[in-house]
Amino acid sequence: MAKKPTYEELEQKIKKLKKGAVDRKLTEDLIRTQLDLGIALSSTSGLDEGLRLCLEAALDLSGMDCGGVYLVDETSKGLDLIFHKGLSTDFVKNASHFDTDSDTMRLVMEAKPVYSQHQVLDIKLSPARQHEKLKAIAVLPLSQEGRVIGCLNVASHDLEEVPVFARVTLEAIATQIVNAIIRLSAQEKARESEKKYRDLVHLCPDAVVILQDEHYQLINPVFTRLFGYTQQDIDKGLSFFQLVQKHDRKAVRNRYKDRLAGKYLPTTYRIDLIAKNGKIIPCETSAAKVLYQDRPADLTIIRNITERKQAQDTLKKYESIVSSAQEHMSFVDKNYVYKAVNNSYLKAHNKKREEILGFSVPELLGTRVFKEIVKGSLDRCLAGEEIHYESWFDFPGLGKRYMDVAYYPFFEADRSISGIVVSSRDITDRKQAEKTLIESEKRYRSLVENIALGIARIDSDYNIVMMNAFHGKLFRKHPNEFIGKKCFQEFEKREKVCPHCPGFQAIKTGQAAEVETVGVRDDGTKFDVRICAFPISGSDGTVTEFIEIVEDITEKKTIEAQFQKAQKMEAIGTLAGGIAHDFNNLLMTIQGNTSLMFHGIDSSHPHYKRLKSIEKQIQSGVKLTGQLLGYACKGKYEVKPVSLNRIINETSDAFRHTKKEISVHKKLAEDLFAIEADQGQIEQVLLNLFVNAANAMPSGGHLILETMNVTQKDLKNKLYRPRADKYVMLTVKDTGIGMDKRTMEHIFEPFFTTKEMGRGTGLGLASVYGIIKTHGGYIDVESNKKHGTTFMIYLPASKNKVREVTKTSDKLIKGIGTVLLVDDEKVIQEVCKELLENIGYKVFSAIDGKEALKLYRKNQNKIDLVLLDMIMPNMSGGEVYDRIKEINPCVKVLLSSGYSINGEATEILKRGCDSFIQKPFDMKKLSAKIRKILNNK
Repeated sequence: MAKKPTYEELEQKIKKLKKGAVDRKLTEDLIRTQLDLGIALSSTSGLDEGLRLCLEAALDLSGMDCGGVYLVDETSKGLDLIFHKGLSTDFVKNASHFDTDSDTMRLVMEAKPVYSQHQVLDIKLSPARQHEKLKAIAVLPLSQEGRVIGCLNVASHDLEEVPVFARVTLEAIATQIVNAIIRLSAQEKARESEKKYRDLVHLCPDAVVILQDEHYQLINPVFTRLFGYTQQDIDKGLSFFQLVQKHDRKAVRNRYKDRLAGKYLPTTYRIDLIAKNGKIIPCETSAAKVLYQDRPADLTIIRNITERKQAQDTLKKYESIVSSAQEHMSFVDKNYVYKAVNNSYLKAHNKKREEILGFSVPELLGTRVFKEIVKGSLDRCLAGEEIHYESWFDFPGLGKRYMDVAYYPFFEADRSISGIVVSSRDITDRKQAEKTLIESEKRYRSLVENIALGIARIDSDYNIVMMNAFHGKLFRKHPNEFIGKKCFQEFEKREKVCPHCPGFQAIKTGQAAEVETVGVRDDGTKFDVRICAFPISGSDGTVTEFIEIVEDITEKKTIEAQFQKAQKMEAIGTLAGGIAHDFNNLLMTIQGNTSLMFHGIDSSHPHYKRLKSIEKQIQSGVKLTGQLLGYACKGKYEVKPVSLNRIINETSDAFRHTKKEISVHKKLAEDLFAIEADQGQIEQVLLNLFVNAANAMPSGGHLILETMNVTQKDLKNKLYRPRADKYVMLTVKDTGIGMDKRTMEHIFEPFFTTKEMGRGTGLGLASVYGIIKTHGGYIDVESNKKHGTTFMIYLPASKNKVREVTKTSDKLIKGIGTVLLVDDEKVIQEVCKELLENIGYKVFSAIDGKEALKLYRKNQNKIDLVLLDMIMPNMSGGEVYDRIKEINPCVKVLLSSGYSINGEATEILKRGCDSFIQKPFDMKKLSAKIRKILNNK
């Protein structure tokens, strides 16, 4: 008889049965949920919806209450949050990205799941993450063929650990997420590809169709316009062969089948197709096999060649007519291409017809002959003029012959000109006797008329006997208007011979003479010229005439003057920049000590007002150095896409309140391009121009501000060569006293002022010039005494959208940590050290780059930030930064300089430096900069 089980044995057996039942129930729920999830995902077309379904299923089955899906960013190689649920906004903001440098993330990237407590993960927990108070967490890798593409994170605010049964569930759902991502990403790419396909078809200038099963699947608007069939006809099952004439259908069908079968066929065919209205349209088709909706299809491009065929028919007709003519005849189209020639033309050129037809005139006659002799006449003929001339031609089949040539425009039925009929007749015998004389005169005229110099023949009484076209062009008159008149009256508007006349010297000495002088036109305009005079003697050796050669050197002298001025201004700019840098360093010492004295006192202190006065004077000094740096092209600070209209509105409104006697009128373009600029510098430009205008209108007046978009073409007549395609133009116009020419030549020079001593620095317009130049722009000025002044500024347009400017805090921000201070000036180093210590930081000080590197190697684990001077002897700030970066790629560096951020500082920032602060700075600015850098860990 079997032994009865004890109570404890029965209890254990019941527990096992219950656990088995629970496991089966969980397994059934998992299988059922996976099936339901798979069905739901199969009908989902968007990646966001698919991830939502997967995440919700994971949370429901695992008993967890929040989570998210991360995908790998191929650029940063980190993990970015794509979808989440159950998490607070602050937590999501701080956990939207994970780097892969922690042990946890390395396990995930090795496709290993992590089950843990959230607080013990080796990732850096910000206050927002700690405040979320997550407990149990599971991180499941999402991998495809051994490559991790993301991870599934689920967590609980209540559970202390991830349940064992939930782990199997989560890993199964992770697999489904991977499959969903792969499928939905492929679907999205397919949709994008098909959209591009359709866009390409609809943008094609020719008719485009896609054929499948001998029926149209896709047509573009050009097809509808050309043949009259619409999408409604396509939907009714329009067959391609309805467009093909009966005698061509068999061949077209065979080519269609062979192409889809993969056989090699010519791509282009000539065929006549039938439109919906029955009209026969000559066409040229190009076809290729493509995949459309995952099935083979035929892509056909159809070009209407009706006009081409008509032209060919016309040419054949005229070719037959002229073939037997004795004159050399040819037909050239608007592109200077031979379309027809007669037999006489072929004989003269000793060529076959196929060696001429289809070739251009420059290919047959040579580029030089075409440009210098033929092209001008052809262009005039294409404009409707009949051209006749006589000339020598060297024919391979006839030798050198003198020809009477005529060009006739060829008119179509609608009176449009489609080409030129060229007819040439051999008149060599008639002209043979004149050959020597004609050739001599031709050489002379070719030299005189084609040279880019003014040439005139003047007799001993200073009467103009001959003048070439270029000489007349210099004085903006036809050469014939000068013949028989006195040279000194026409060229310099004098009543007697010019005292510096080189012709007088040539007649007197019999030697060539040269002079630089000023030519005067009838309208009073003047231009600089260089004149060379060469004597001409008669048969008895007496000088009877002289040849005068005139060269316009206005532009050359202008360029030389501009170059000299640019060199001078660049040298002054370099000096101004150096002065500003050194002055800023001096101000840094004063500002630093002022900030330290301010620290800990309030307005009741007896020295408070005096310190405020010192600080105000420091700011005046900063403005002065800012103008110097602006002129020196070293004043561009934080460049962003900004709205010039907005800056104008804000600045002009402020100016209007201070100068109520001046009326401000604005005409600002609504669609104005953005510009890449430092807003503060552009505000400085506007204020300087407004102040300049106000000074010119002491009794009041009008200030007109206008903006508009312009292109490079609008600047084509300027002396400078614009480099950008699009510009924003700003016009600042006043109705003030204006300026004379001498003043205008100096307004952009530093320290030049029209004010009395002590009333102005002379840096306002100089800094305007430097700032605009730094921003890649140009500035022009127009002015006349008593007629006001107009400044025209051109700034390159930006392709980026306008970014709003955020204001920084002006409060002192205390901090903790250690700063390595690097500055070669002892007095600045001492005051900066005290500033940092008063903010709350411990400080290591280094007097140069070598000492800085030594201190950093020794204390890098203690140092949170490096405050680095840019300009130092022996080893520059840029080199020190690069060397420290080699020691610790994650080092935090704040660059400091008496120069602005422009130039070398910008290059250092591009290499990864965190930020820049310009001397002089106070304790508040310094504390804000440091806090911002350290918060961006």
